[in-house]
Amino acid sequence: MNAAIRLGALPLALLSAPVLAQDSAPSTGEPSVFDGDYFIVGVGVVALPSYEGSDDTVAVPAAGIAGRVGGIGISPRAAGFSLDLVAEKPGQKLGFAAGPVLRYRMNRTGRIADPVVEKLGKLDGVVEGGFVTGVNLKGALNPHDSLSFSVDWRWDLSGKGSGMIASPGFSYITPLSRSKVAGFAASA
Repeated sequence: MNAAIRLGALPLALLSAPVLAQDSAPSTGEPSVFDGDYFIVGVGVVALPSYEGSDDTVAVPAAGIAGRVGGIGISPRAAGFSLDLVAEKPGQKLGFAAGPVLRYRMNRTGRIADPVVEKLGKLDGVVEGGFVTGVNLKGALNPHDSLSFSVDWRWDLSGKGSGMIASPGFSYITPLSRSKVAGFAASA
């Protein structure tokens, strides 16, 4: 299943759902890493399929951004990002997310290890855009964590592909301190 292949596609704390776009968790008197505006830039190496659907894994350099600036949430995607434009009230436990999403899908632009798939030839990369919808539960296991379920609805913007992709995903994130977060994300 493609979802299992992508589990390690983003570095820790770079999640693929709008969970980072939330206001602070319910108040316990303790400040959270999610209070106010914040911006996270992450770089690293990720393992991902050589093309979508492949069981051949390659390691490539990666970068991502996340945070909240002026009430607009920014969430990373594999080779892209989404924005959460839905404002939430402080202390709100259940929230919704909606906004634009932009992503570059590599297709079969790199190494193809499967000889049968190699006969199909390489495909150009595709720029996809659309929107994300989701629901977020704050305080799922502790006062400052967040669990998110979302769906990206994307269409080809580059003219090199066609059709629509619906990509469901979920993520969990929890602060470890004021400067560190840990999380998990998966999408299909």
